[in-house]
Amino acid sequence: MNGWAAEMARLAAEFTRDFESAYGFEPGDNHVTLADDRARRAAVQAGGLLPAPLVDFYGVVGEVSLPDVHSGFFVASVESLVQGAGDVHPTKVVGAIEDDIVVFGTNGGGDLIAMATDGRVYMMGGGSLLGRVYDVDEDGIRAAFCDLAEFLAFLKAHLRDARADLR
Repeated sequence: MNGWAAEMARLAAEFTRDFESAYGFEPGDNHVTLADDRARRAAVQAGGLLPAPLVDFYGVVGEVSLPDVHSGFFVASVESLVQGAGDVHPTKVVGAIEDDIVVFGTNGGGDLIAMATDGRVYMMGGGSLLGRVYDVDEDGIRAAFCDLAEFLAFLKAHLRDARADLR
């Protein structure tokens, strides 16, 4: 995880640095921050709410903000994630998938990025939010990843591609 975070932070900084000369306007706030002591403590304290892969992730990564990559990708800080669970974000999904979820990010298209109890990560959109339940059909499952590592590889590939497009 440390290697992923360091490479993503470097790529985001390079992407932001070269963005304006390639596109002629200023970039958004593209960054990947490392977790500080407060965030690491919050991740451990949220361990009962978060699946183990997210606890490990938030022990290293503070947040991800890539508004200029593809349609945008955002991974919330652990503090935001915990505060929003059940109030802002659903904790259960029904329809195409039936499971408890932890929403830990979004994309610029309004899709939710969530981890299910089995560790799979889904990008979902176009569903209905009914209290804490997100009702989504098959067409609303934009992408499915077998685990967090596969999702993180997807993010890194998109950032690498965006960086390469600047040349």
